[in-house]
Amino acid sequence: MSSTVIATTTALEDLAVNSPVSTCSFDYLQRTSLYDTEKPYYFSGPLEKEQESTRTNLTYTTHDNIEVRDLREVENQLKLEIHGFQLLSHRSSVDLADPDTDQLQRYLLEVSNFIKNQLNAEVVLCYNYRFRRQTNHTTESTSAAVEAPIGSYKNQDKPVLVPHTDQTREGGPRRVRYHLSEEEAHKYLDGTWRIRILNCWRPLFNPADERPLAMCDYYSVKEVDLKSADRASREYVGEIYYMQYNESQKWYWISHQSPDELLLFVNYDSDPADGPAYIPHSSFLNQAAASDVKPRQSLETALIVITKK
Repeated sequence: MSSTVIATTTALEDLAVNSPVSTCSFDYLQRTSLYDTEKPYYFSGPLEKEQESTRTNLTYTTHDNIEVRDLREVENQLKLEIHGFQLLSHRSSVDLADPDTDQLQRYLLEVSNFIKNQLNAEVVLCYNYRFRRQTNHTTESTSAAVEAPIGSYKNQDKPVLVPHTDQTREGGPRRVRYHLSEEEAHKYLDGTWRIRILNCWRPLFNPADERPLAMCDYYSVKEVDLKSADRASREYVGEIYYMQYNESQKWYWISHQSPDELLLFVNYDSDPADGPAYIPHSSFLNQAAASDVKPRQSLETALIVITKK
């Protein structure tokens, strides 16, 4: 006589059973009747002064005492296919302190080739990058920063304390199609290729101790707690998920992530099989960080990764 054993824990819960636990706060998308009739949105880019009030309809609610488990002692057991994220050792040969255009292009190509080899991919296309830096005081904007696009080295974005994904199930394919040529689309969108959008995230210059990145267990997220939102610019309208709070959500991080460690995680997967289709993520304020901790700086790259099924 045989019996079926039903798993009551996820792969991440099993991996982190002995991991240290701390608490943090996240700014979740507010549960409001507004989103029953109006889709959440944010417009990125310049607006006339009289239009600034229409930039976004996003409102947030802070939830405190969220448990987050540290995977540092088991980081080598993380697998992209199983857990949706993985830590990779990679020392860049590029100086990323105020990089010029050539240095930045070298870095993007270096990371793309590294991930291509790691995943045995046919194509890895980097379509975006973003520098981030936490500033603890207000400074006057320089003319260079004002003119530079947000997310560039001279006009760095801030860490985001809002749980979200970078793509939705519907937005991912649109994003891929937007960046492929007609010839590439004809070849790679015929159903015989696996298409993924991955984020490749690394701290710069010092470990990410102040505002590290947390990953949410895909299997702890309920569909009802995800709200599709438009992230619009004058060039493109992307779609992401914002998360609303549910006590079932399980969070994880890797302490003292160094500049020689890449955190690779899934934002879209055309063929996830039994693995995560995306990983909700967010920065958080690490209350255990030293009082003299250096402000977080980081660089993330958005990659379209194509592999044969």
